[in-house]
Amino acid sequence: MPKFSLATKISVMTCLVVAGVLSVMVLCTYLYLERQFMNTTARQQNSLVSLVANEIDGKLLLTQRQLVALSGTVRPELFHDPVQAERYLGLQPDELETFDNGLLLLDAQGTVVACNPPRRDMVGSNMAYREYFQKTVATGKSVISEPFLSLRRKLPIIMVTAPIYTRDRHLAGMLCGSLDLLKTNYLGKLAEARFGERGYLYLVNQNRDLLVHPDRSRILKHDIPPGSNRIIDAALAGFEGTMETVNSRGAPLVSSAKRLNTNGWILVGNSPRAEAYAPLNMAKWYLVSALLVALCCTTLATRVAMRQLSAPLVRFIRHVEAITGLEQEPEPILITSHDEIGTLSAAFNRMVHEVHRQKRAAREHEAFRENLIQNSSVATFVLDREHRVIIWNRALEELTGVAAEQMLGSREPWRAFYPAARPVLANLVLDESRGALRELYGAYGRSQLNAEGLYGEGWFRVLNGQERFLCFDAAPIRNAGGEVIAVIETLRDITERKQAEESLQKLSLAVEQIPVTVMITDPRGMIEYVNPNFTTVTGFRFDEVVGRNASLVRSSWHQNDFFKELWQTILAGRVWRGELRNKRKNGELYWEAASITPLKGEGGEIRHFVAVKEDVTERRRAEEQLRQAIAVAEAATRAKSQFLANMSHEIRTPINAAIGMLYLLQQTELSPAQKGYLEKAKSASNLLLRVINDILDFSKIEAGKLELECAPFCLNAVLQELCAVASATVKEKPVELRLTCGPQVPEYLLGDSLRLSQVLLNLLSNAIKFTESGSVELAVDLLATRGGHSTLRFTVTDTGIGMTPEQQERLFSAFSQADSSTTRRYGGTGLGLTISAQLVELMGGVIRVGSEAGQGSAFSFVASFRHPTDEERLALAEQTRKLAPATAATDGCRGMCILLVEDNPINQEVGRELLERHGARVVLAGNGAEALERLNEPGSQFHAVLMDVQMPVMDGLEATRRIRQNPAWADLPVIAMTASALSRERERCREAGMNDQVTKPIVINELVTTLLRWVPAVLFPAEPLLPGTRQEESAGGLPERLPGLDLRRALATLESPALVRKLVQSFRRENLHFMDDISQALGNGDLERARRLVHTVKGVAGNLGALEVSRAARELEPLLVQDDPALRSALDTLKGRLEELFTSALLLEVGEEPQPGAPADQVAVDLEKVALLCGKLAALLKADNLNALGVWEELKPLVPVEQAARLEGPLEGLDFRLASRALGELAAYLEIEL
Repeated sequence: MPKFSLATKISVMTCLVVAGVLSVMVLCTYLYLERQFMNTTARQQNSLVSLVANEIDGKLLLTQRQLVALSGTVRPELFHDPVQAERYLGLQPDELETFDNGLLLLDAQGTVVACNPPRRDMVGSNMAYREYFQKTVATGKSVISEPFLSLRRKLPIIMVTAPIYTRDRHLAGMLCGSLDLLKTNYLGKLAEARFGERGYLYLVNQNRDLLVHPDRSRILKHDIPPGSNRIIDAALAGFEGTMETVNSRGAPLVSSAKRLNTNGWILVGNSPRAEAYAPLNMAKWYLVSALLVALCCTTLATRVAMRQLSAPLVRFIRHVEAITGLEQEPEPILITSHDEIGTLSAAFNRMVHEVHRQKRAAREHEAFRENLIQNSSVATFVLDREHRVIIWNRALEELTGVAAEQMLGSREPWRAFYPAARPVLANLVLDESRGALRELYGAYGRSQLNAEGLYGEGWFRVLNGQERFLCFDAAPIRNAGGEVIAVIETLRDITERKQAEESLQKLSLAVEQIPVTVMITDPRGMIEYVNPNFTTVTGFRFDEVVGRNASLVRSSWHQNDFFKELWQTILAGRVWRGELRNKRKNGELYWEAASITPLKGEGGEIRHFVAVKEDVTERRRAEEQLRQAIAVAEAATRAKSQFLANMSHEIRTPINAAIGMLYLLQQTELSPAQKGYLEKAKSASNLLLRVINDILDFSKIEAGKLELECAPFCLNAVLQELCAVASATVKEKPVELRLTCGPQVPEYLLGDSLRLSQVLLNLLSNAIKFTESGSVELAVDLLATRGGHSTLRFTVTDTGIGMTPEQQERLFSAFSQADSSTTRRYGGTGLGLTISAQLVELMGGVIRVGSEAGQGSAFSFVASFRHPTDEERLALAEQTRKLAPATAATDGCRGMCILLVEDNPINQEVGRELLERHGARVVLAGNGAEALERLNEPGSQFHAVLMDVQMPVMDGLEATRRIRQNPAWADLPVIAMTASALSRERERCREAGMNDQVTKPIVINELVTTLLRWVPAVLFPAEPLLPGTRQEESAGGLPERLPGLDLRRALATLESPALVRKLVQSFRRENLHFMDDISQALGNGDLERARRLVHTVKGVAGNLGALEVSRAARELEPLLVQDDPALRSALDTLKGRLEELFTSALLLEVGEEPQPGAPADQVAVDLEKVALLCGKLAALLKADNLNALGVWEELKPLVPVEQAARLEGPLEGLDFRLASRALGELAAYLEIEL
């Protein structure tokens, strides 16, 4: 391969680069010039074509205007005189210069009247079929026709027309002038026009017909099909401008198109592309020639310049070759140029000087290294490749006691260490032997100084006879060629370190085997060590965590503030202790009890953190299970309390109605047998009420929610009332009841008198119950008085049946009595003594019992009471004085106007009757919303509101809150009526703003007392009570039994067979589509509406005695939740019960006999009674009370039939508002006031 000099290479490279750059520049210049030239050519050609097109447009318009002007001189009479017409055209010789094919005069029918030049064969011809004639007639304007061939000579012509009108604007004819496209008129001259040498013009219309063309044989030839001429296709599509095209012969052209404004013809100019772009091709050759000249000049100049520039470099190379291999430092080369070659020569001179300086330094360094080894504190010796000792330093002399003179040159270095011949590490490295290491050293391996070396360590005896742990390290020394020329071996006494390592190893074993997790991190939290238990707990291997952050096991359980506080603690140098919720490798969370301790260096800085952690997941799980169990127990207690509260409300509500009705019934005249029945019913009701109270008390005690009140009371009054109640239970038994009260027992005490009475009454009742004859004694003794407190002992002694020791052990267990025979004989729930014992414990005492079978029993307990202050005793006496006469009187509420808010119709009736018997005026409301309406009525003034707590639409609590929001009712007493006996219910009532509370069943004396507590004495008399007018009705007219309907229960509630019949039929009419309504609600997902429908049917059916329907609705109501499987079955059951009830309603309707209204002449006789009944009916309608239907049954026979019919319809539909208006009309008709 030929060898080229650097100058040649640079010259060639320079030429290539210059050629490339110039070529790119020439190419870019040519492309730019080409684009500019083509655009300029296109614009010039387009301007030329546009100029010609505008000129033709102007001439066409001028021609048209010329003919129109001439047509203005034509008289309409000429169309009827051909001779005169021809003479007229002959007088227009100048026009023939424009219209070179002649002039025609056509009449209105298109017949040629005359022509110039005269042509007899044309006169009389009809041109009505020509397009120009038809278009002129149609438009009434001058027209320039499309080219066409003449009729006789077949010449291509165009026709210009001008219509001529009569004075009354009728078309008389038209003047036509034709132009021959083959003649040299301004259109024909286009074919001869040229631009450049070969450029030409042609004219084409919208139908692709050539009008003007250099090739006259193509005129009016349709030989330009779509796609054959690109410029025409584009022009017809709306293009105007210049583009490159190819003609039908394949010649490239530059074509321009311009549309004429006059008639839409297209003027096209074509120029051969070679002719149009000829200057551009010439410029291209000029540029290429200039490029070649520039390349030749560049090559020559580069060659000359490189020879001059490389001359110093050639001299430098010759000097380098001359000094190669010299030991002495040569003379420097002198090159005076200031360019890169001069710089290179100066650098080379410095390099040569530095190389020789380094050789001297290397020799000096070798001597220094030998001195360094000799004077090193590390015992060292060196063997050459022949195993001879060449260095034995002073430290080794001191360690072994062998002088260097004895060992230098020797091949037996082992004599300094061992009693018998054996190889040292240096020998093994030289021989590349590893076999003897296991026998010679306790530990061995690769050298820590050199990967090719060896190290060994073990216990050896040194000069002074001590056993020391020595470490030997041997490594080869190689020359520049990589050959081993010697081996250096060092000895170190590491006895102290070895002892420390053994201690550390023991500690490490302890850490690795300890059953807790140990982690060591640096100050940044990067893990440096974990013990094996870490892998057992977390699942991460040692190599997976070392070098990673300790947050690797962190979970998202703790907040960032938790870890922020942790880091603040340990970075402050304090120990952090706590529990962490971390994450195992498999993602499982676990709990660790951790202790993190910072390790500090000598300067007090933190070097490491040590975390000792113990897995406490199982302990935490056990604690969590315990917490859950406690939570479940608490939830069960809350659920039981809520259940008992609800049951209290649900049970006390009917008990209230029952006891109230029994009370009202007692006020009537009864036979002795009826009184006996009544007493038994009342006793049973009271017994049921006591059982409910016992269960509720036991529940509250069990839940720890029973709290004793602390109020002043009179002990004598409590004991007297207690004995009075107990005496009533003795009845006919030969049992003497005695009360003994110690002389020092205080009269007034501070405590819970109600609970004290409950305990004593239970003990007395049990004593009387289990004593057939003999005595029962209650004794009260004062045990001590200290610090304003008195400790009393209460003892109840009887001479009854007594108890065995076994029975006494079970005495205070809930729901148990002495034995099963006791329960069967004496009855009871077994809760009384349990509750009493718990109450006594709350009072700070305990019930003690002493008894023998057949000898009677003695129960005693001790309770402590605080003494009331003088003010508290005076207040108690004053309250007793005020309440005593009022509660005893039957008119204690006289003058009061009370709003009774109760949703249950029966409870409404009971409450109203009780309050009216005590002199009050009662207004009824069915829910909280109605109560607010009654309060807002004009002129309403109530002294108190009795408010039921649980009601539909708006409950009592919400209604009370809204009452308290109105300042006008801020002082209006609101008293709650609730069947719940829990203290939480009382607290809710107080929070809502209620003043007090009475418990259902309502006790009239308690109710009157509560009212008097909040309502001041009313001075005006109460309104007179409406005398009872309800007629006694029998069950006559009703069947004895009907399917699905308990007629006896219905009559007991409604007290009127007619009312029963009417309400049952009304229920059927109102609920015929009940199942459709509830199915629609369930289909729409409106469970709230479905529950409301079922709840309404349940309540109304129960009041009507339709117990099966009410029961089915009650079972369906809790199932109205999403996707309950029992829902469909419950719906089918309710549907069957409703169909059964509807059938019975139809039977009642068939058996009903019409009751005609009273004759008109009988109305005056009963007018007073009618007025009373109308007044009562108006009040009931205003309160939306269903008892209005019963009053109407009494009123209906007393009013005229027509008026009765107007009122009966709204009442049957339960539209009480419309019924009120009808009642007003009835009152106006009878001239009575409501």
